[in-house]
Amino acid sequence: MNNEEHASGNHCFECQVGYMVQKQVTHAIWVDDALIMVPDFPAWVCDVCGRLEFDSQAINRLDLVLNSSANSEMDNRPYSMPQDAAAKPSRPGWTG
Repeated sequence: MNNEEHASGNHCFECQVGYMVQKQVTHAIWVDDALIMVPDFPAWVCDVCGRLEFDSQAINRLDLVLNSSANSEMDNRPYSMPQDAAAKPSRPGWTG
């Protein structure tokens, strides 16, 4: 994505003067109690007033990633070995 690429005829809705320019910005989003920082996130920024609109396709992809990681929460929990399994080697001769 070119840092100064203008969307043809894409005037800023805020100031009505500037053009929305495609740029890479840092996107911050809260997920439960965690602040997620996403660098180099595609957005449209007004070249006059600075109004920021995130790219809708990028938002959809981020939602997909965040939702899939929330659904696999069980995969991310710390693993601890049961006491019984830690006391016995799983293979003969293995001392672990």
